[in-house]
Amino acid sequence: MGHSSRIIYIDILRSLCILLLLTYHSFAIYTGGWIKPDNVPDIPLYGWIGKLSYSFMLPMWVFISGHIWGHQVYTTKKVITLKGLIIKKLKKLIIPTFVFGILYILAFGSILELIKPIGLFLFFCGEGHLWFLPMLFWVFVFSYFLIRIPLPEHILFPIVVIISICSWNLPSLGIGNGIYYLMFFYFGLITAKNNCMSIRLINLVVFLISFILLFIILNPILDNVWHSDRYSRPIFQILIHLIPLPYQFVGIMFFYGLALRFEKYFQDNSIITFIAGYSFGIYIAHQFILFWLYYHTSLSEHIDPMFLPWFALITTTILSVLFVNICFRFKIGRKFLS
Repeated sequence: MGHSSRIIYIDILRSLCILLLLTYHSFAIYTGGWIKPDNVPDIPLYGWIGKLSYSFMLPMWVFISGHIWGHQVYTTKKVITLKGLIIKKLKKLIIPTFVFGILYILAFGSILELIKPIGLFLFFCGEGHLWFLPMLFWVFVFSYFLIRIPLPEHILFPIVVIISICSWNLPSLGIGNGIYYLMFFYFGLITAKNNCMSIRLINLVVFLISFILLFIILNPILDNVWHSDRYSRPIFQILIHLIPLPYQFVGIMFFYGLALRFEKYFQDNSIITFIAGYSFGIYIAHQFILFWLYYHTSLSEHIDPMFLPWFALITTTILSVLFVNICFRFKIGRKFLS
């Protein structure tokens, strides 16, 4: 897509998402999301930074995909066939899952794991952070059929939300996670279909205040559920999906509205275009670098704990950008990472 045809508010959201992703994974050792090196103390503030950056980040990634797809289907009237969709998404999502999954195993695991049935199955589910790609593949496939259901949106959307909340987050080649994230994709698709292109300033203020309050109230409750053994597996699955839902949707609406409001100020902003264009490649590369820094170097022994995640964040960002820049110099790199 050329510069003149880019959707600027989407570039703003993509840039925000990749910065949130880099921040979350840099601080994940303080949230319980990643194993904390032995010599790194708990820093509660950093735990909150990690959890805040994660709070609505993945749902917004999927919202963006749904919005772009809705724009193609309903605004540009692009003809999308099931065969064409599957072939395109296999190339864009599944092949990178396998290619970079092999590299991930070579870097941090053992290739012999692929000999075992469970190891091969988990590989197809997506190694490490690559789980997101097969999940998104299934979201597109599900949505192809979803938009053909002859029900009005005000009836279909609540049904999708209920089904998503009740989904099962077990390794399932991305299908279980795909069902969960489907509601955010459909939400993005609806905003594009109905041309929701402005949100009043007063509503943005309400969204921001609501997001902060909901996050402060609900996130500790979510933490308690994660660390409790009182719930059966089905109840646990429902609770971990239901509890964060209010601040996830409110967070999406706030930043979507903010991007729309500030779009006119970024029409010729090369930095936003650069970050958005590199976002997929940075997503692929960054966890390789962070894992290496945290678990395969003595970085945590030589950097003060207060500065450790900031150093990791800055270093990973710079190295990821350099990696993508080098890859973009070659046709095969552009093919996988653009």
